[in-house]
Amino acid sequence: MKTVFKIIVILFVSSSSSAQDIAWIQREENKPFLNELDSLLEVRFGKPMELFPVMDAGAENFARCESGLEGCTEEYIYNEAYYHEMLTLSSSIKDYVGGSLVSVLSTAGDDPVFASYMHLLQPDKFWVGYYEISGKFLLVVCLSVDREKVYAEMGLKFGSK
Repeated sequence: MKTVFKIIVILFVSSSSSAQDIAWIQREENKPFLNELDSLLEVRFGKPMELFPVMDAGAENFARCESGLEGCTEEYIYNEAYYHEMLTLSSSIKDYVGGSLVSVLSTAGDDPVFASYMHLLQPDKFWVGYYEISGKFLLVVCLSVDREKVYAEMGLKFGSK
């Protein structure tokens, strides 16, 4: 019965959301871009990567804070990524070639300051958010881990103290 209920909820949610509600990276026309980025990240980190939309709010907040834009909050946002990297584009993302963006995004965390940290983190989740805010074109890549899985491996329950 739970399965039937979940299917009904999924169908209701998907039918009630418009194309505008779908994040940039999840739109049908961006599937080749997403697949290529996913493949490169999987090779780089040696494990399957999962697109994790929960990080979108944190990615947008990061873009606002880094750019000094209104709406930035210093409050923690649930499931915020462990690593963020932002590109400020000179024009809309539609003006860019997907392959060049994939190349840049797939090296997130390669900076020597972060490289050893990223090796220890071993991310398995990622998100790419694109935001047009106050005339700025911002692209944020986020990397994170499955916290519940990591806690379980340590013999702890996620969310307990």
